[in-house]
Amino acid sequence: MAEMLEDGPSEWASRIPLLLEATDRDDPAAAEAHYLLAQLAETYGDPELAAEHLNLLWDRFPDQARRSDVPERLVDVCRQRLEMLDREGRTADHVAFFTACWRPELDLLSADPELLQRTATLLAELGLPAEGLALQLRAIAVHTRLGHDDPAALAALTRLYVQTGRSTEALQTLDYTEALPQRLPVVEFLVAEAEARHALGDTAGALRAWSLAEAEGAPAARRAQGMIQAEQGRCREAALLLQDAGDDEARLTRGRCLLALGRDQEAREILPTEGPDPFVLQDASWLLGVIAARSGP
Repeated sequence: MAEMLEDGPSEWASRIPLLLEATDRDDPAAAEAHYLLAQLAETYGDPELAAEHLNLLWDRFPDQARRSDVPERLVDVCRQRLEMLDREGRTADHVAFFTACWRPELDLLSADPELLQRTATLLAELGLPAEGLALQLRAIAVHTRLGHDDPAALAALTRLYVQTGRSTEALQTLDYTEALPQRLPVVEFLVAEAEARHALGDTAGALRAWSLAEAEGAPAARRAQGMIQAEQGRCREAALLLQDAGDDEARLTRGRCLLALGRDQEAREILPTEGPDPFVLQDASWLLGVIAARSGP
């Protein structure tokens, strides 16, 4: 192993079989082999393989890993890859790589909970709000360890509480934010409050919060108000409020309302035909079938 370090990464490719064989051992040589394989993977642009070997090293030789730079390297590998996947809009790949790469012990090493928060948001977008909530709570713990409250993180936590049916905790979180020096961003909190009150059956309070959020210029507020108008059968109002909402659930709801209003062509144009939620796509497909049947042969 020492001579490989002297040779440098350019000579390592020919020694991969030797390194892989060494990982089967149960002694420090295996730890060194995992370390070198991770470094080789980084050199050749394979962050997934680098993360795999760093995590294997940590799993098999935890004391040795913690005494080395393995934790810091793993944080860097995870962050760089996740940021790239996020820029490319590869939501499912982002979540999968985070799950494989980021171990809970890294929470204590990170001074920036943004990766946890971003992944929590993406989990919710993929229809996994409970998993997103668990991760957002870990992000909040990082903020607490750093000694500060982040309003945006608390707003995200509130909305995840709502999405998982824990509206009481959502309102308790909102109450907590009242004591913060800056209750920002205002719009996000108003939308979260509206969703929480709606889930608890306080329709009047929800509409009041949505109206305030909309006055602040929040597209999310218009979407939320449009969804409740559709739920109450006010399709004309809902179709107008949802016309700028781009997510699949809102498009499905608006398409259903347009169909009810007899505006079949508009409904056909906005109903989603692809996306991550199979239930939304199934409902959209059924509505498209209704439109086709109406239009005749």
